[in-house]
Amino acid sequence: MIDNLSVAPVHEPERQYYFMDLCKSIVLNKENEYGRKLTCHINTFGCQMNAKDSEKLLGILEEIGFVESEDENADFVLYNTCTVRENANLKVYGRLGYLKKLKEKNPNMIIALCGCMMQESDVVEK
Repeated sequence: MIDNLSVAPVHEPERQYYFMDLCKSIVLNKENEYGRKLTCHINTFGCQMNAKDSEKLLGILEEIGFVESEDENADFVLYNTCTVRENANLKVYGRLGYLKKLKEKNPNMIIALCGCMMQESDVVEK
């Protein structure tokens, strides 16, 4: 575990490992607080590149202490999005409405969005 007051390394991959270690300590603290393992769920929308990125992201989440959940009723939900396929955008918007209801039941749930869809300023505004 690392001291969260230490300075993050400048160069990769040491910088990435630094933040992974920091996240490990946060996850462990939450596990102790909740008395159980934290769960995560990744939902991939769009292209094959996103599917590969989601596999990598899941590996990182598992490395820092999360356990994969089969559904979106998890402590951490990540949507990996794509704009290449218009239908993918619409699916994401629909799923966000569902997540809003889950978040009301579990206010500690963290919802994150990543992928090329999140790089479009008009999408981020919505």
